[in-house]
Amino acid sequence: MGRVVLTIAGILWIAFGAAGLLAPAAVVGGVGIDLGSGDALADVRATYGGAQIGIGLFLLYCSRADARVGSGLIALALIAAGFGLARSAGIVLDGARGGLTFFALATEITAVVLALASLSRASASQQASHA
Repeated sequence: MGRVVLTIAGILWIAFGAAGLLAPAAVVGGVGIDLGSGDALADVRATYGGAQIGIGLFLLYCSRADARVGSGLIALALIAAGFGLARSAGIVLDGARGGLTFFALATEITAVVLALASLSRASASQQASHA
C-alpha cells in the first residue's frame, strides 16, 4: 500500500508542479493572487513549480525501493501536514473561505491519513513477520 500511496502522491505533486512551472498565473489566480512582475512569476514558478516537482520526484524515488518507502511516507505525512496546518491557520486567522482553499486542505488531510495508515500497516506487517 505504501508504494501505491507514494506513487500516486508523487505523480500528483509533479503534475501540480508542472502546472506551476508552465502556467504560474493560472495556478495562483484561483486564490486571488495577481502576479504583476517578472520576479513574482519567477518566484511562483520556483515555489509552485520547482519545489512541488522536487517533492514529487522524491516521493517517486522513495516508492521504488522497500528500504525507502517508510522514509517517503514520513516525508509525505510531514509535508502535507505542514501545508495543512499553515492553510488551517489561514482559514482561522485570515478568514480564507474559498473553495480551492478547502479543496487543498481536504487533499492535504487525505495525504496525511493515507501516509500514516500505510506506515501503520507496514509496521503491523513487519511485527507479524517477526513474531
